[in-house]
Formats: sequence, C-alpha cells, structure tokens
Amino acid sequence: MPRNNSLDYLKTTFRYIAIILCLFSTFANQYNLSIDGVTYIDIADGYLRHDWISAINGGYGPLYSWILAFGMFILKPTAFWESTYIYLVNFLIYLFTIFCFEVFLNKLINFIKRTSHFPEKELIILSYSLFIFCSVKSIGFHLQTPDMLLSGLIYLTIALLLHFAQNTGTIISYILFGSILGLNYLAKEAMFPIAFVFLIISTFAFKNIKKKFIFLVTAFIGFTLISGPFIFALSKNRGVFAYCETAKLNYALNVNEMPPDCFNLSENRNNKPSLIKKISSKPLIY
Repeated sequence: MPRNNSLDYLKTTFRYIAIILCLFSTFANQYNLSIDGVTYIDIADGYLRHDWISAINGGYGPLYSWILAFGMFILKPTAFWESTYIYLVNFLIYLFTIFCFEVFLNKLINFIKRTSHFPEKELIILSYSLFIFCSVKSIGFHLQTPDMLLSGLIYLTIALLLHFAQNTGTIISYILFGSILGLNYLAKEAMFPIAFVFLIISTFAFKNIKKKFIFLVTAFIGFTLISGPFIFALSKNRGVFAYCETAKLNYALNVNEMPPDCFNLSENRNNKPSLIKKISSKPLIY
C-alpha cells in the first residue's frame, strides 16, 4: 500500500472511531439536560420571541444559542424532543470540530515537515489520540455547552497561525483570522481578551513591519465586524460598556457561594425574571 494511502486510511480509521464514540455517548445521554442546556434553550427561545432583554446577556456566549435558535426555527421541536434536539446539534457541532481539527492537523504536518523530521504516521496517531481523549474526557459529549464548538474554532485559529508561519497570507486570510477570533468570543465571552493575545502572537509570523501593521489592522477589522454588534447590543442592554459578565457570576458562585439557579440570566418559560436580574435591576432594595 502506498504511503499516502496508508496515512489516509489511518486518518479515516481515527475519524470513524471519534464519530462512533460520540454516537454512543449521544444515545446514552439524549434525555439528560444540564442547567446550562436548559439555559441555552431558554436563551434561544428568547431570540425566537424577539425578547432581546432576556436573550442578550453577558453570562452566556450567544453563538451556541444562535445555532440552537436556527435549528428550533426550522425543526420546531416540542418540549419532549428538546433534549434529543440539543444532542443532535451537539453531534453536528462535533463533526464540524473534527473537520477543524483535521485542517489544523494538515497544517501542522506541513509545518513540521519543513522544520523537523518527526515521523508523519506517529504524529497522526499522537494527535488524533489526544484529540479523542480531550473531546471525551476534558470536554465531554454529554454536556450542553459551547466548549466543543469553541475547540473547533481554536483549531481553525491555530491552523491559520501555522499558515501565516509558512506563507505571508493575503488580506482575505487576515480578515478571516480576525473573524474567527470574533466567533471565538461569541462562542465564549471570556475569549475576548485572549483574542488580542492571539493577534499579538500572530505578528511574529511576519518579519516586515509594514506586513505586521496591515495584518493587525485588517484582522482587527474582521474581529470588530463579527464581535462588535453583540458588544454594542450587550452594552446598550446594560447601560454601560460590557463584553462579558462571567467573572462576576463565577465570583458570586464560587466565592459568595450563591446557588446555581440564581444565574439563569434569561427569563424562564413563564416570563418570570431570574433572581440575578431582579438584583441587578434594583440593587439598593436587595
């Protein structure tokens, strides 16, 4: 068997193993919903009802809710099928993550070929084994969070960094890089400051000062176009500049030991405001 065909067969084998493990976990947990899962469904409902006050919040990244809301608009699942629906969405997100990982892996293989002589077969085995382990143990298929989606976007981000290290890139690729950083933020709002770390690190791929400047400007434009509208909406909703409120929530949960059911920033199915919204709206009373 030719070497390239054997490597393709190896990738395909690992790909099917990753998908089968996800399917087993999906079928085993399709009726289990966590607090996060219920909250993201409620936020998606808020978007479908055009209830912007409850839908737009700084505690939960909007991208996952947008994906859920889009599918709910198309499929219109009943309350009974909502848990199964969210696992279907998670499975599709996982397929997207596998695609992003393989884009990253191909870029990594090409980069290592130019800098060292690490065996390609061993690199594929090691990389895919780590990917499956992290997906199963660290992220988990049974959790209804945007973590899997974020991991896929980070794979794409690093793949572009490797691309810039091997090629100078184009204006479109710079804007694409900034746009993916914006999607990272929309997946999890804590990625907002980390996006600027990625921007700074990526400048080391360019030796020319002019190229560095063009890259920073165009990538920042891409980042702003994607993240800017939500930051504007969140800031308008809060009355002050805001891009994230997870730090406040984690402090209240882990330091002040407030119960988790206080942190549903969206309104529930009966349109009853959550406790934290009551407190934030009239802090002096509470």
